[in-house]
Amino acid sequence: MFAKFLKPPSPSPSSSPGFGPFEYLKIIIKKILENLNLLKVECSRLKDCESAIEAHLFGLSTTTPAANNAVSASSSLSEIFKKSLVEKSTL
Repeated sequence: MFAKFLKPPSPSPSSSPGFGPFEYLKIIIKKILENLNLLKVECSRLKDCESAIEAHLFGLSTTTPAANNAVSASSSLSEIFKKSLVEKSTL
C-alpha cells in the first residue's frame, strides 16, 4: 500500500537535478509530521471543547432546576458547536 509513496516521482533521479535518492522519503516524513501537528492541534481543541461542555453542564446543574438545565445546556452546547464549526471552516 505504501510502496507507491516510496517510489520517486520521476522514473530516473537524473531527470530531476537536486533530487537525491532519499529526498522523497524526507518529503513523506515532513508531510507525516505536518499531519501529526495538525492532529495535536485538533486534539487540543477538542479537549478544550470537552472542558467547556463539562463546565456548562456541571455548572448549570447546581444553579437551576433540571428542566431549565436541559434548555440552558442545549443552547450553550449549540453555541459551542456553532463556534467550533466556524473555527473549523476557517482552517
